[in-house]
Amino acid sequence: MAPGAQQPPSYGPYGQAQTPSYGPSPASYPGAYGGAPAPQRPVGPTPPYAGASYGTGPTPPYAGGQQPQHGAYAPAGAYGPGQMYGAPVPPGPGNKRKSKTPMVLGIVGGAVVLIIVVIVILANTLGAGPTPAPGPNPVVTGAPVDKAATPEDAITGYFDALAQGNSQQALSYTSTQPSDTTFLTDEVLQATAKDYPITGVAVSVEDSMDTFAYGTATYNLGDHMVSWHFNMEKFNGVWMLDQAAATVDLSEVAGDLPLKINGVAVDDPTSVTLFPGQYKLTTTNSLLTFGKKPMAVETPDDTYVGDLIDLQLALSSDGTKAIQKAAKAKLDGCLKQKSLKPSGCSYVLTNTTGHKVDTDTIKWKLHSGSDKIEKIKPKLKYDSSTIATANVDISIDFTANTTDGGRMTSILPIHIFTVTADISNPKKILISLGS
Repeated sequence: MAPGAQQPPSYGPYGQAQTPSYGPSPASYPGAYGGAPAPQRPVGPTPPYAGASYGTGPTPPYAGGQQPQHGAYAPAGAYGPGQMYGAPVPPGPGNKRKSKTPMVLGIVGGAVVLIIVVIVILANTLGAGPTPAPGPNPVVTGAPVDKAATPEDAITGYFDALAQGNSQQALSYTSTQPSDTTFLTDEVLQATAKDYPITGVAVSVEDSMDTFAYGTATYNLGDHMVSWHFNMEKFNGVWMLDQAAATVDLSEVAGDLPLKINGVAVDDPTSVTLFPGQYKLTTTNSLLTFGKKPMAVETPDDTYVGDLIDLQLALSSDGTKAIQKAAKAKLDGCLKQKSLKPSGCSYVLTNTTGHKVDTDTIKWKLHSGSDKIEKIKPKLKYDSSTIATANVDISIDFTANTTDGGRMTSILPIHIFTVTADISNPKKILISLGS
């Protein structure tokens, strides 16, 4: 293009002419073709070309195909003939092209910073979200991760905890925590482990998959061997038993009689949760006992008490003595009464003589068996935990005077054959004499 000629317009989309985005042509600048130095334009943002907004629309063409950097202009005298103002300066002896590397690095560096910022924002946003709901197989707090790498480790660790009287450690080997822990305490467990230890534990795993295993554990419980078929699962790399404590029904042992296990009161005898082991079962009634043999819970999944037949409720030695004493006092009270029908006594005498009895002269006297009442051997009735009976053979004679000076005697002795004791209240035993 000849110097001083008018620059043709560039064309944008759809053939519409557009005004160059850098103001008037370089011909209006006196220094563009070797004349006086051109005045420097102030550095600032590049004005948009006509019909476009910042950051949008097509990019207008520039001479030489290179878009100038915003805010940078060639120095005066750098433009040759035919060059547009702002066109790139060709390399020459006095005009070395500056490296574009710093600009590229700057752009790349900015992009990296932007990516890092985005990652941090995303991390903070995700981290501030709601806590995920627990999965279906939560691991119990305090689970012995280092002791249950295998099913065998879980079984031996569980029985070691029982032997040490560590109830919490024993419970940590199960994925199902019992709802009632009244008897799952160190105090109860330590007493059991001391008096009736479980010995000779041996484990045989019959099948073990990635998350499920079953097998048999054998051990000595008192004077007999127990064989327990167990199941277990692995949660988060930890093997756990399906169940660590048994829930048994003791209602058949003593009905509604208040019970104690190792000295701890039982609230509901129909549902008692216990670790495997042997326990001292007693009642709150001091006159009763379950004998010297302990109650046995054989496995963690028991539903009944082992050796139930050996847990027959019976009168204690103190109970027997208390009933004997109460029966003797009852009989003595009956013999002292001045009546043909002693109150609370089973025998009655009917006067058929037609003479009036002088009640002040009535005497009831043992005819035989005077010492038998003190030697009775009462036993609990089969259908009751608080009623005891005893057989006895005692005969009683009667004598009295009549008001008209006569004398009355019983033709035959009156017999007492049974003694019944209600020991519901150990401090107040109720005795009945039966003839």
